[in-house]
Amino acid sequence: MTYPKIPQEISDLVNENIQKLAALFPSAVKDGELDIDALKQELGQFDEVGPQKYELTWAGKQEAKQTAFKSIVGKTLKYIPEESKHAETTENLFIEGDNLEALKLLHQNYYGAVKMIYIDPPYNTGNDFIYNDNFRMSKEESAIAEGDMSNLEERYTVNRKNQNRYHTNWLNMMYSRLRLAKDLITQNGVILVSISDFEVSNLLTIMDEIFGADNRVAIFSWKSRAKPTNAGNAKYRPQKVAEYVVVYGRRPGDEMTFNVISSKERAYPHEDDKGRYRLTTILTSNRGTFRRETMRFTSGGFTPDENSRWKAGKNAIDELFKRGYIIFNNDHVPMEKKYEHEEQEPLYPIYTFMDETLTGTAETGKADLNEVIGNQHGLDTVKPVQLIKYLIATFSCSNDIVVDFFAGSCTTAQAVVEINLEENTKRRYVLIQISEPIDKNSEAFRAGFSDITEIGKKRIREVGKKILEENNNKEGIENLDIGFKVFRIGDTNINWLHQDLRGGDLFDHYDKNASDKDKLDFTPDFTDMDVVYEIMLRQTDIPLSSKVEQLTDIGERTYIFADSFLVCLEQVITRELVDRLSAIEPLPVKFVFRDSAFDDDIALKDETFRTLSALIERNSGGEKQTYKVEFI
Repeated sequence: MTYPKIPQEISDLVNENIQKLAALFPSAVKDGELDIDALKQELGQFDEVGPQKYELTWAGKQEAKQTAFKSIVGKTLKYIPEESKHAETTENLFIEGDNLEALKLLHQNYYGAVKMIYIDPPYNTGNDFIYNDNFRMSKEESAIAEGDMSNLEERYTVNRKNQNRYHTNWLNMMYSRLRLAKDLITQNGVILVSISDFEVSNLLTIMDEIFGADNRVAIFSWKSRAKPTNAGNAKYRPQKVAEYVVVYGRRPGDEMTFNVISSKERAYPHEDDKGRYRLTTILTSNRGTFRRETMRFTSGGFTPDENSRWKAGKNAIDELFKRGYIIFNNDHVPMEKKYEHEEQEPLYPIYTFMDETLTGTAETGKADLNEVIGNQHGLDTVKPVQLIKYLIATFSCSNDIVVDFFAGSCTTAQAVVEINLEENTKRRYVLIQISEPIDKNSEAFRAGFSDITEIGKKRIREVGKKILEENNNKEGIENLDIGFKVFRIGDTNINWLHQDLRGGDLFDHYDKNASDKDKLDFTPDFTDMDVVYEIMLRQTDIPLSSKVEQLTDIGERTYIFADSFLVCLEQVITRELVDRLSAIEPLPVKFVFRDSAFDDDIALKDETFRTLSALIERNSGGEKQTYKVEFI
C-alpha cells in the first residue's frame, strides 16, 4: 500500500496555476501538461498573428519570471525562541533571511490571507544594496562582481550606476518578489510600494503587468523633506522633496473603497447653556455663476447686500434664527453656531498628495527611531511612523495581516502596534529582513549592532516597553500585542533523500536504536520544534503564529499546533499509543508520523492509517475539508 507523504516542495505555483486552468478549461490541460494551442482556442484566439503589444522588457526578464515560479526545496524557517518576545501569545512574526525565499516559504500558510502589503525597497540610487538571486554563483565569481558582498553567501551586492545592468538588476530583483507577493493578497487587499522618481516609471510598468493596469488604485506623493539643501549650487536647482507610494489591488481600483481617517479635533472656543460651539459663516458669494437673487431674502431683520446671499433657503434660515443658532458678530455679520455634540466627526478625504502635517517627513522618521533606540543606528533614510500609520489606517482594518518584506528598521511594526493601541484593534504584522551586515567602522557597529536585523528587533522590543510604561493605566493595555516570534531561514531539518527508502528492508542496514532513527529521518542539529514548524509550513491557511503544544499525556515527542494538527515524532509507535491518539477530544484533523517509528511492522502501520483516517473522515462531516494521515 502507498501511504501519503509530507511533500518536500512548499511552493509549486506552476502546478497550482495549471490546476486552476484545468478547472476553467479542461480541454487545455492534458495529462497534467498545459496545451497552449488548446488554451488559445478556448479563449477565442487562433493562429492569426496579432498586433504587438506595449510592454517593458529587459535582459533577464524571463529568468525573473522563472525565479518566481520555481519551487523552493531544501529550505525552511527555524524558530528562534531566545530572540522572540511573548512567543506564547503573540501573532506577530519577524523573519530573518532573503525575502524571495521567505515569500515562497510562506506561500501555503498565507495564500490570499494578507490584507495589506507595504514595502520600502531599495530606490536604486546607485549606493544601496540589491538582492542577488543567482545563489549558484561561485565565490570567485562573486569576488569579481561589482560592489560589496555580504557574509551570507553573496545574497546581495551594491548596485552601482556605472554597471551595464544597472536598471536590469533592480527590475529582476523586484519582478520576482512582486509576483510572489501578489498571491498573498486577499481579493480586497492591496500592495503599497514606496519609490522615488528615479524608478517610479519602471515600477508602474511591471506592476501594471503583474497586477493589471485596471487594478492600479492610486499613486500617492508625500513631502519627504521639509528642509532645503543650500550647500554649493543645490540652492539654484530644483530640489526633490516628494516621494511616491504606488498602490495596486487584486481587483479594479475604481471598485475598491477604503477607510476615511478622522481629522484633527475641531476647536469649539465658545460655550452657552447648550454646550460648546464654534461660529461659521451662514453667507456666501452672490457674484457671477454663484448669483441667486432668490437667496437674498430678509430673515431675523437682516438682508444680505447685493454681493452676498444666504447658504440655505428661507424656511431653514428662519428656523435657525428661531432656535437661536444665528447670532451677529461685532461687524453685524450673521454667523451660525455649530455645537460640538451635534456635529459628526470631521474626516480627511483620501487625497493622493500627503502633506507632512499628515504623514511626517524623512527627518521625523529618523527622529522616531532615535527616540526609541538612540541615534547610533547609522540609518538616514527611515520612513516616519506617522506615514505608515496613515497608510495602515486607510488600507486595512482590525484583525488584518500587514506584511512588510523590506522591513529595514521595522517602522511598520511600530506603526501597527501604535495604531492598535489608538484604535483598540488587533492588526498583525509579518516582517521579513535579510541580515545586512553593518560596517565595522560605523557608529552603529560600535554601539553593538552587527546587522540591520538587530536594529529592527531592538526597536520592536523598546517600542513595546515604552508603550507599556506610558499607558500602564489604560484600560485593556494588557491585551495589546507587543510581542513577536523570530524565525530564521535555514536548511531543511528532514532527510528527504531517504524518504523513499524508509520501511521494510531498510532497517536491516542500521542498528535499531533511537539515535540511528533520528539520524535517518532528520539532519544534524535538528530540534523537534524545528520539525513541527517545517510541517506547519506545508499546511494551508495555518499562520506561523499558531500555538504549539507538547502533549505530554500522549508521549514525550508528540505535539499539536493550531489545536488541530498533530505531529507524532515518537521513535516507536505501539497500539497503545494509537489508542491514546484516537481518544483525543476534539480529534485532530491531521496526523503526521515518522515511517521509521513503525520499524518493519507493516500491519501496525496499515491499522494506524486506516483507523485514524476513518475517524477523521467521520468527524469531518460532509461540509468540512477532509484531511488525512501523512508520513515523513
